[in-house]
Amino acid sequence: MPIPSRKAGEPKDEFIGRSVAKLKGEYPDDQAAAICYEQLSFEDPNSSNIYNQVKQQSPTKMTNLELKELVKKHFSLVEAPVAEAFGELKDINGAFTLKFPGDTLGR
Repeated sequence: MPIPSRKAGEPKDEFIGRSVAKLKGEYPDDQAAAICYEQLSFEDPNSSNIYNQVKQQSPTKMTNLELKELVKKHFSLVEAPVAEAFGELKDINGAFTLKFPGDTLGR
């Protein structure tokens, strides 16, 4: 179901009540309310929602890196460390394994 939009001139509390009622069958009550309040915050230019932050950051276009950094900051995200790749060599009998960083052994 699409997220309800506020009707022209509709008071905020009426919008929240109407939209939460529409979303309750699809989401738990607390999530439905959060969605509706976030939808309401899109109209407020002083709101800290990510949509308004993007508009304030760059009224034209943002680079992918700028958008990525803004989303990371807004949601307090950190990038996962990149796992180092290791190669390995086993002897013919499987008695020992030699592991080394990278894809190849040597220089």
